[in-house]
Amino acid sequence: MSKESPYADRASTYAKHRWPYPPEAVEFLVDRARITADSDVADVGAGTGALTEHLVDRARTVTAVEPDEAMRAHADRRLAVHPSYRGLPGTAEETGLPPSSVDLVTVGQALHWFSPADALREFGRILRPNGRLAVLWSTPAPSSIGSETARLLDRYGRLLRGRVPASVDELLPLYFDPALAEHSTFCWHVDEDWSRFIGGLSSSALAPSEKDPAYGPFCNDAHEIFSRFSESGTLRIEIETHVVVGPLLP
Repeated sequence: MSKESPYADRASTYAKHRWPYPPEAVEFLVDRARITADSDVADVGAGTGALTEHLVDRARTVTAVEPDEAMRAHADRRLAVHPSYRGLPGTAEETGLPPSSVDLVTVGQALHWFSPADALREFGRILRPNGRLAVLWSTPAPSSIGSETARLLDRYGRLLRGRVPASVDELLPLYFDPALAEHSTFCWHVDEDWSRFIGGLSSSALAPSEKDPAYGPFCNDAHEIFSRFSESGTLRIEIETHVVVGPLLP
């Protein structure tokens, strides 16, 4: 993960409009990762703390490792009141945590930004014996809306220093032994008005920034999609949240 975050100019939008994690997915993670009041957790690529906030009342310590200062500041403001919370300016490849210091590494919606070999080595360094990795990510369920918004982001997508993130499905075998990992999918939905819909799209790393001349046309095309699929000013989006938990590859 580069220390130059692709979200540096949209941290507030990200914090306000990104989808939450459904409680069922969090409970699956907590159960399969065996989190207890004596657990120490590193939430790597923590962003604004969307996953971290579900863990701070369940573990002894939860360290939110996030390289982008603006993103991490949002997590700090909301979560620093919890005695278990720590914010740390590190990356997946260099967390800044001591060796053998955590029982669990969690990654929410960020695995595709990591350098797999270096991140795997770092996770192995900071995990205690029998420690585990848990990965969560959410995607729109297959639908016409999802296809339209994907094409919109492809059309207006900005260059991210030549980076083309791999899919999570391609990355999982680089971290987990499929025979030992547990995987579950949770289906749910959100009902979005126009403000929430464009906010979520604008929070994507691919979306043009509000200062970009392409932002106006981007919003116009997004509004056309919203108008076509919404009913009475509300658009229902079906979502799939995936959770994988298991030991690291040796």
